Amino acid sequence: MAAATGVYLTKNSERVFATLYLGDTQIASISVGMTYPFQQYRIDRTKRSTDMFEFVISGKGYIDHRGKTLTVTAGDTLHFRQGASYVQYADPDEPYEKIWLSVSGDLVRALLANYRFTEEIDIVPADTHAVFLDIHRAVMENEGLERFSLLLHKLILLMYRHSAARPPQNTLAQKIRHYLDEHVMEEIRLEEVAARFFISKIQLIRVFKRAYNTTPYAYILNAKLQLAQNLLLTTDVPIKEIAAQLNFTDGHYFTNSFKRQVGIPPGEFRRRFVLERDADK
Repeated sequence: MAAATGVYLTKNSERVFATLYLGDTQIASISVGMTYPFQQYRIDRTKRSTDMFEFVISGKGYIDHRGKTLTVTAGDTLHFRQGASYVQYADPDEPYEKIWLSVSGDLVRALLANYRFTEEIDIVPADTHAVFLDIHRAVMENEGLERFSLLLHKLILLMYRHSAARPPQNTLAQKIRHYLDEHVMEEIRLEEVAARFFISKIQLIRVFKRAYNTTPYAYILNAKLQLAQNLLLTTDVPIKEIAAQLNFTDGHYFTNSFKRQVGIPPGEFRRRFVLERDADK
């Protein structure tokens, strides 16, 4: 994954850290950067050429779109669909700081469709800052398109999990679920999760099962396997790499877990999709 790196500053106090023009149908282009607090920040966009994802780190701003003014604040994750037209500007008293990703290609469109993001603009109260930092690192340190694809998928998955109307994350069970959602691609040890919330492992399982009628372990496994299915359908990432990135202990455990839940091994699952997709063309 070759990148045109080199920091440069735009007139709107934006720093572009790296830009890639790949010419691939799955991922055609990638650009990552930051927007720093600037009272006069304003972008008037007409039919943007890429999908844009942003996370508001601090401050406040506004979006004028189809006759409405939308307010965004710290902690919001934004998505602007390719083709959208809008005006975006900072609050003069509290200009925002943002981290962003611009990407184009079939992969992002497929992922957005799979997770039912159909609006021109999405504003989701989801803390995705850590994922954006991982994406920036993957692009700037040339970690490869497979790694980038997985991180893009994680970003959209987190947006999806926080996009449905839900009550505030106030109860202990909700906080635990939020933590599991945030770390779905990592190796999660229930003892460490319990310690984080100052309870025992037994209490953790009891609280979570009472609220969601499933154990934390089953919830994590199901989330990982759902993510694996989408990756198999929307990317060419090798099965071994998917298993490794989702932190399954080994490929056999991943294959057996996948077959137990889906009914067929991951390789056959991907082949069937390819055959069905080609038959529809």
